[in-house]
Amino acid sequence: MIAKLFEAGGIVMWPLLLCSVLTIGLAIERVRFWLLLSRQQPLIREVFQLYRQNNMVGVISLVRQHAELPVMRIFMSAFELERPTPNKFRLALESEALAEILRLRRFDNVFESIVGLGPLLSLLGTILGLIKSLGNLSST
Repeated sequence: MIAKLFEAGGIVMWPLLLCSVLTIGLAIERVRFWLLLSRQQPLIREVFQLYRQNNMVGVISLVRQHAELPVMRIFMSAFELERPTPNKFRLALESEALAEILRLRRFDNVFESIVGLGPLLSLLGTILGLIKSLGNLSST
């Protein structure tokens, strides 16, 4: 049944299949990533609580334990500075936050390309189908 569908759809079906599989795979990866981020909130509270208690060893230990989380990597860049001034602390947080934003927007370009390419491929398939149909009409 699927083979007949692809035969009827023509050559444009293969790039559309590739776009679909790629989109599903990347969507699953992004969902897993955003679900991982939902674990951050209680850890952020714990980091701030330890920081208010002046327990820097506990803060650094907790941040290193959860280094797979973006906010913890941001904290790590600032808390691992030795005797930072408030300005250096702020700059460390800001620069690492900018790096994390790039990780958060990972694969955006791929999704945008597929969003633009999908309708164009569909239109190309329609045009090729019309040409084939008109070609069959004229030959009879």
